[in-house]
Amino acid sequence: MTLTEIKEFLDEKADQYNRPFFIESDPIQIPRGFSAKEDREISGFLAATLAWGNRMVILRSTRWLLRLMDNQPYHFIRDASVTLFGIDFGPVGQISRISQAGYDVRF
Repeated sequence: MTLTEIKEFLDEKADQYNRPFFIESDPIQIPRGFSAKEDREISGFLAATLAWGNRMVILRSTRWLLRLMDNQPYHFIRDASVTLFGIDFGPVGQISRISQAGYDVRF
């Protein structure tokens, strides 16, 4: 493809997808719902992490995860403690204690 053909192709795709009706059902709407830069970055990362398969499932899963964070992903990550089901497991480096407590943890 020539540079002109590539530009035409990309312009066509931008016109096709950069429309409100497409964004309404796309995970890109998640970070756009936040005004703080940090929340947009973290929510976009989470949505991208879950972005596999049906867009509606991705949206539902991302919204569920953000609700767990009280829709404040930056504050959640900044202020989070290592507590699981009310049990304080201390520093993140002590992840083996979580497994020893009977929780199946896989990374």
